[in-house]
Amino acid sequence: MANALKVVVLIDPEVALPEDPQFRVGDEETIKEVEWHVTETLRELGHEAIVQPVLPNIPDTIHALMDAAPDLVFNLTEHYQGDRRMDKNIAAVLDLLKLPYTGTGPDGLMLCRDKGLCKRLLAHRRIRVPNFVMIPPGRTTVRKKLQFPVIVKPGFEDGSDGISLASLVDNEADMKERVAMLHERMKQPVICEEFIDGREIYIGMVGNQRVRAFTERKTPGAPTAVAAAVGAGCWSLGGPTTTPAAGHTIPTARQAYSNATDNNTRGGTRSLLSS
Repeated sequence: MANALKVVVLIDPEVALPEDPQFRVGDEETIKEVEWHVTETLRELGHEAIVQPVLPNIPDTIHALMDAAPDLVFNLTEHYQGDRRMDKNIAAVLDLLKLPYTGTGPDGLMLCRDKGLCKRLLAHRRIRVPNFVMIPPGRTTVRKKLQFPVIVKPGFEDGSDGISLASLVDNEADMKERVAMLHERMKQPVICEEFIDGREIYIGMVGNQRVRAFTERKTPGAPTAVAAAVGAGCWSLGGPTTTPAAGHTIPTARQAYSNATDNNTRGGTRSLLSS
């Protein structure tokens, strides 16, 4: 392939396979992971794909990336040492190394994680959001008047982590109980927001100066608390955009993303209003 790229597929350490570090075999369990599908698709497209987990010691990860000298990093990480709020720092490292990468940059990832900050910024731009309040650990009292039912969820998680049927509460006592439980379990602020009856819609977006949107994805089943969510630069090119790889990054990322999600693997978007 004339325009083949050397692509490092950066993954979380728990997804790495010591017996198959480069995802060459693809056993029954491995092929369930989006990381395997992305790697396989990149190779099918004629690119050189190198699987690299984020190591516990960040300097080791930096040295591995520098030694690989990739044209592009396909960033599939979601946390650092179990803390999802640190995913933005991985993108920041890639920025410092001046490596082009897929996915949202540090600023976008920060907004993806911090539900309260994200909603405040949207409201400032006169985009309607549910009435809400952020409750820090150690408190359960809500000073702001909320209309029940209210949905209670962690302030910095995604993928419905910390959300169950019990997250939807109908009175203040149940809300306080749920807030206290999440504080104890998740060790982070909790967001309480008024429930909005409707369907959840995800719209993945790709690009930098020119942005393209994927077809909307509606979540089937019962109504959810969020009426719409917009992907924050999903699979867009992060880092410097002046490298020779930049022109090939978007189609490469989009094709790999499409193939992975077509195989019904776990979600590959980061939503601006992640639930």
